Amino acid sequence: MNNQTQLVHKSATEIAKIVRERKASVVEIVQAHLNHIKRHNPTIKAINLILEQEALSAAKVADEALVKNPSKVGLLHGVPITLKDAINVAGVKTTLGMPQYRNYIPKKDAEVVSRLKDAGAILLGRTAVPIACWDFNCRNPIYPETLNPWDRSRTPGGSSGGAAASIAAGFAPLDLGSDLAGSIRIPAHCCGVYGLRTTDGLLNIQDGWPEDFKETAENLVVCGPMARNIADLQLMLKVLQPEYGKSVEPVPNTLRIGYTEDMLDVSPDAGTKSCISNFLEKLRQDGHHVVSTKGPEVDLEECLESWGNVGGFEFKKTLPQILRIPPFSTLLLLYFDQWRFGGGPLANYHIKGFYSSDHDHQRALEILSEIRRIVSNFFRQFDVWILPILPIPAFERTNFNRFFKIHGERKVYSSFLGTYNCTTAVMGTPGLAIPIGFSDGMPIGIQVHSRAFSDFWLLKIAEQHFEKHAELKWPNGFGPPSNP
Repeated sequence: MNNQTQLVHKSATEIAKIVRERKASVVEIVQAHLNHIKRHNPTIKAINLILEQEALSAAKVADEALVKNPSKVGLLHGVPITLKDAINVAGVKTTLGMPQYRNYIPKKDAEVVSRLKDAGAILLGRTAVPIACWDFNCRNPIYPETLNPWDRSRTPGGSSGGAAASIAAGFAPLDLGSDLAGSIRIPAHCCGVYGLRTTDGLLNIQDGWPEDFKETAENLVVCGPMARNIADLQLMLKVLQPEYGKSVEPVPNTLRIGYTEDMLDVSPDAGTKSCISNFLEKLRQDGHHVVSTKGPEVDLEECLESWGNVGGFEFKKTLPQILRIPPFSTLLLLYFDQWRFGGGPLANYHIKGFYSSDHDHQRALEILSEIRRIVSNFFRQFDVWILPILPIPAFERTNFNRFFKIHGERKVYSSFLGTYNCTTAVMGTPGLAIPIGFSDGMPIGIQVHSRAFSDFWLLKIAEQHFEKHAELKWPNGFGPPSNP
């Protein structure tokens, strides 16, 4: 196989098979992807650092290893990947989109990165993020802003916006995102790809950040795979957490599905609602029991407050001491919470958490545990829970979000875009983003949740029952010639 276009538009699962069967060399595969990136990345700027020579050198080593000992190659041997510019990669810039890390080069890989490398993955480059990974847009002061491959006037989402845009455009079949407030799910929705927010605690990412970070938001931030199909998510998750994938319980032939449309004062627009309704109707026709529900019997406002209290307190611990006290903390929070996050209740909860005491934090963690206990009971009634990711398709790119508007109507940026995602982040369950249709020419996704630590089971459910009803396409100009 020497058609570079064919190589570029293969899935990770297909590429791994092509490599093992010697139908193409790893060097050919990597070069094909690099050529595709060099051709198209300037138009959307999904990748902010291309590792051309490093990738080609690693590809040569991978080809040699395949000749020497083909039975010992890993699950991702020869598979090109990109990695979000927020997770430590030894010897490669890791900036988090922050000026102070413009030239920061970690000395060691994060554990999740080591596992990907050990499985044979070839890193092509780093994908863009907003500053401090704190926005639903994808703009930072170090690199050019990332644009949505479906419509360059719109955002690819954040904070894993570069990752989602890269996958949608075919730059690599896999990336590893992170998610605190929808940072995997929102970009997957905006760019029309799959993404999995894993169960809190399933994957270790505490060694994923710059060494001078005192701590991270350890109770809310997770990472997870992003791809163009379920099989590739499963493949990557097997590499990242092999133990949980060894024995997965059978999937029911008929699912008990709960669906929540509105959350607090946020409702999907007509186009989004139509896409979701069509998807749910297909599931009903398959014989599944789809029931409208308000979701777990928790106070959703308390969920948002818990997200802010826990996240704000733990965000503070990542900062140098001088930034934790006024007036520096005041200016910092004014920028991040009021201007970039748009103010509103969610931002105010985050500020409250920032200034809370150790005792307040412990109380917030107790509330978090109680929320998760109630959510666990909810999943005795339902196998999966479906809800929107955003109430709208990808929106027009913004800079400061204090005066965010949709169709001329003022919205609270953080609440309007974060409600479906921050509430569910607090619940600690795996959340799978699935592309299900299009509205106004833009992709629409849903998020599907199941009980904690059922990540592989959820993927198996999606593969067996949901993927056939998904709607995955290539953005115009990025796909193979038969599907431009």
